[in-house]
Amino acid sequence: MKDTKRKALIKAAKKEAKKNIHNSLIAELEKAVGSIGTVSAKLKKVIAKSSEKLAKKITKEIQLDKAIIAANAAPVNAEKSSPAKTAPVKVKSPAKKTETKVAKAETVVTAS
Repeated sequence: MKDTKRKALIKAAKKEAKKNIHNSLIAELEKAVGSIGTVSAKLKKVIAKSSEKLAKKITKEIQLDKAIIAANAAPVNAEKSSPAKTAPVKVKSPAKKTETKVAKAETVVTAS
């Protein structure tokens, strides 16, 4: 596998891991706060913001196994290389309206 493809796969895997960590942090924190009391909109916003920051820090420290990423990428590339063939759909154009030409009457103004 080329180095550029590997880097793209690692970046995509880290992005997916960050999203998963962020969503699980939000769910667990809201569950914990909900058991204590009500969760206000302001508190939800603070939880979302801080869990996003924490998820970002965690994903920077994660060392992803490149062999697993390469193995997972092979089936994805196989699916992309053989797209399903579909018949082209013909779209009929709307009926053209016949345009009637209206002759403009010209008025001539003469000074008398």
